[in-house]
Amino acid sequence: MKFVLAIPVIALAAAACDSGGGSSSTSSAPRQAAAPAKSAAEIAAEERQAALDAERARLSAGMTTPFASQEEWVAGCIGAGIDETICTCTVEKAVEHVGEEGLYTWVWEGYVAGDGTARMRSNKYFADAGISKDGQQAFADDVGTCYTY
Repeated sequence: MKFVLAIPVIALAAAACDSGGGSSSTSSAPRQAAAPAKSAAEIAAEERQAALDAERARLSAGMTTPFASQEEWVAGCIGAGIDETICTCTVEKAVEHVGEEGLYTWVWEGYVAGDGTARMRSNKYFADAGISKDGQQAFADDVGTCYTY
């Protein structure tokens, strides 16, 4: 009877060795689990996040540092949905008052689009640059001629 039970146990052990089920010291590489594939929803979410990150970077560039040139500023202004003639006029007026070093997004956001947060950023810029209230009003008046007819 013991002999009858021993045969199936030996057969199972042999099958485990043949199928690679046991561990072997002669194995050349350990098995690695395959990474699970990303779902279409995960891929789409990552693409949306990448697009949002790129847009944030584009917008924040003009918030924390001035645009490198008048042309880049105009392109950003147009990209924000403002008419090209208004952007071109505004950049000329802005450069007269604050120079190219003052070409931030707050110029079109605060003085053309009327964004209150951008206007607060402009107040900080004017204070840091030592521009008087009269100078600020002259800036606003000149920029205002670009979009009021």
